[in-house]
Parts: sequence; C-alpha cells; structure tokens
Amino acid sequence: MTDFFLLLLSFAIWGVIWRFSARHWRKKGWGLVISHVCAGISGLLIALLVLVVIAPVNGNTNASTQQNGEKKSDKDSVQRTEQEASESTAVAELPQAFTGVSPTEKQWPTVASITVPVSSDERKYLRDMTCLDETECYGDTRFERYIMRTYPDLKKIRFIRGNDMSNDDEETVRMMRQQFIQGLYFAKQIKLANGQSLFDFMQSCSGGFRPNDSAESDYDSKNHLEYFSLQYFVRLRQLSNGRPLELDLLFDRRGDQIVANSPFFSSNALRYADFLARHHVECATTGRQ
Repeated sequence: MTDFFLLLLSFAIWGVIWRFSARHWRKKGWGLVISHVCAGISGLLIALLVLVVIAPVNGNTNASTQQNGEKKSDKDSVQRTEQEASESTAVAELPQAFTGVSPTEKQWPTVASITVPVSSDERKYLRDMTCLDETECYGDTRFERYIMRTYPDLKKIRFIRGNDMSNDDEETVRMMRQQFIQGLYFAKQIKLANGQSLFDFMQSCSGGFRPNDSAESDYDSKNHLEYFSLQYFVRLRQLSNGRPLELDLLFDRRGDQIVANSPFFSSNALRYADFLARHHVECATTGRQ
C-alpha cells in the first residue's frame, strides 16, 4: 500500500465520520458548533488509529520493495516508480465483498448517477428550505401533502419512534419523521439497475424502512446549491454464512441527478443488475431477489 493511498484513505475516513457524526448529533439536538467539533475530533482519532495500525505494514512492504530494487538498473527503478504512481488508486487490496469490483480492476471506480426529473414542488421546497411560516413560503407541511398526493400508498407506512429516540424532544422527532417521509418519496423515484425502484427493493429485500432511512435538505456552500442528502440502510445476509449484514445506500439529489456518494455498493446498485451477488450478499427477507 503506497503512502499516498494510505493518506488518502485516512482523509476519507476522517471526512465520512465527521459528516455523519455531525449530522447524527445535530439530530440529537446538539448545537451546530459543538456537533462539528466533536465530529471532527472523532473522525481525526479514528483516522489516526488507522494510520497507526496500517503504517507498520506499509513500512515493511516499502523496505522489501527497496531491497528488490537494488538488483535492478536505474532505468527499471524509474519505470517502477512511474507504474506505482499510476496505480496509486488501486482497489485490489480491498475485499471484493466490500467493493463489488473484479479482482483484476486496478483503478478506483467512478461514482454512478441517474437522471430523475425535478418536480416544481420539490424545487419550491429547496428554494424555501428555511421556511418557518408556511403562509408566506413553501415548507415541510406543504411538501408532505404533495408527497402523499403523488404517492398515496405512502400513508400506510408509519414512522415508528425507536428506543434510541426516547430522550429526543418533540421537535427533533418531528424533523426526523419529515426526513423519513422525504426518504420514502425519493425511494419511489430511484430506479436500481435490477429494474426495481429503491422503494420496492427496500420493502421486499430489506424488510421495509426504518426511522434512519431519510432524505435531508442541505446547502452546498462551495457550489451555492441546495440539495438533498439521501441515506438508506439495507439489511442483508452474507452468502458465505447466512449472517446478517447492513450495507448503506448513500446518494445526493443535485438538480435532476441522483449521484451515488460511494463508488462501491451505492454505485453498483445503479450500475449492475447483479449488485447483490457482486458484494456476496442476498436479501434478508424470505422473498429473495
């Protein structure tokens, strides 16, 4: 494993943990500053732990490579260095059950995306995403009414307050319920590579939806763009031993694009009809796909 890839992996771990920890603590009612400070520290500690664990192995590998290199000419050393640089994003060292990528794949896969038209109500909701008085703007209540008119069968799906939400105040629970309903709305529109909607896949393969399956409106300050951040936690079984396994489907709704946040399971679900087999998993429910 090259130093560059190790550093890239550590930054990625830090960023992912920071983002989702901050969002989790925000939902728990923590303030904006303290949520991001705690999330940043947590991500940094875990990233450093990864460096401490993996760095010695990386050091031994580099030492072995250096010994072998002394037996070759300067020209061969230059060529080997160029080859290592071109393969710095290799994924072969990651388990195939995680990546869903062929062992012969050398380059880091790109993320997948699909096109889903934006409704006028969705556009209004994002435009007025800070709306408090719905007599003057388009807010949560109006967007929920639109969702239920568009997909009446969603009324049958209840938001069940989990035990981990027992200490949450009513405003936090209301916000999570709204994000849950919005998650159902987008799941209806996302078509997976196997021909199912994400909604039907979650119902038939993962045993339905849970409170953390959600869509949250957010703002990209770098690109000055309002968007939705989507997350779905899929309950599956490992093919090798039948043990339960949870994999995440993470997307961003940006304009008319649904963009995967991961080049692996989330992208494979949009790209390959056999995405479950690629990750060596099967449906958790009896009605397997």
